[in-house]
Amino acid sequence: MKYSKVGIDVSEWQADINYRKAVNSGVEFAIIRSSYGWKSESQKDKFFDRNISGFQSLGIPCGVYHYSYAVTTDEAKAEAEFCLKCINDFTPNLPIYYDMEEETQAALGKELCTNIAEAFCAVIENAGYTAGVYA
Repeated sequence: MKYSKVGIDVSEWQADINYRKAVNSGVEFAIIRSSYGWKSESQKDKFFDRNISGFQSLGIPCGVYHYSYAVTTDEAKAEAEFCLKCINDFTPNLPIYYDMEEETQAALGKELCTNIAEAFCAVIENAGYTAGVYA
């Protein structure tokens, strides 16, 4: 048996989204960028609140992703705490994903990348959410 759903990944790069049009085109879930990095409040995605509110208001299940720049486990933990702060007013009903795509991370090797991802996910799961890696 084949099972699939149509989803969308959105961030400030898509700017103003017509949520109703997205749903009418077949979108069944959304994964929304909450944030990136951890060093500044300005690293919260500028459209996160609007995007999650827009999709949730139409009954679309939403997950979240945090784009990572971490190169240590301590940085990954800081990113997780920042992500949690950014989503504080919302409850995603799909996982919170850790988006690891930076070349600087890939150069660290499999073991350290795994440890970084596990550190982020542990903080997210300890806060009561389901975590995943989006890479």
